Amino acid sequence: MASAIVAMIAANRLLTPSLISRGDGGGNPSPEVSDVLSWPKERVKEWLQEECGMSSSVAAKAFEAGVDGATLVELDAAAWNELGLESAVARARVIGKVRTRVMTGPDTSTQ
Repeated sequence: MASAIVAMIAANRLLTPSLISRGDGGGNPSPEVSDVLSWPKERVKEWLQEECGMSSSVAAKAFEAGVDGATLVELDAAAWNELGLESAVARARVIGKVRTRVMTGPDTSTQ
């Protein structure tokens, strides 16, 4: 079932302009956004567990469904629910973290 949602998202690849645009007038994503969009599913799984505190079972379902960076930015609450994230609050938190990561780039304060 999770692979069905990934296929649906891939078929409707419509990135929200406010999510990917840094307001440069050309609508071009920032380098940080491009970085997220190019993440392989392994990097997404790692990020979900380390940065979002997601359970290994939900992160594994995302991995098994082939959620890469381009798909990650498209997942909505229904998609996260289908992947096993049952709490509406947890779904909102993950969506917010994805949005923040896309808009601000990686946290370099500790690097």
